[in-house]
Amino acid sequence: MSARLVEVNGSQVKIEMTVELSRSMLDTEEAIQVALNEAGCIASREALRYFDTDGSPIKMGVTSFPSLKRPSARPLNRADVLVPEGTAEPFPGRCNTA
Repeated sequence: MSARLVEVNGSQVKIEMTVELSRSMLDTEEAIQVALNEAGCIASREALRYFDTDGSPIKMGVTSFPSLKRPSARPLNRADVLVPEGTAEPFPGRCNTA
């Protein structure tokens, strides 16, 4: 993993990224993109945790999304995501870990 969560302080998160530089600009740009995507996934995960604090639904306009916090709540992992047959990852290139 190229990015990792360093610290959560209230409504702020600190994320550290490591990017391997290459003699190939294309390879370097791809490494930068991977690290930025991983950092974005970490930030998005923490934002969801920040918003889901009291168990009430998250509302966006007229749409209401149920809370992730319920009495039997447990952290999600890769086993909780249905993987289409014949694929190794449910959504290649996207945030696949909780």
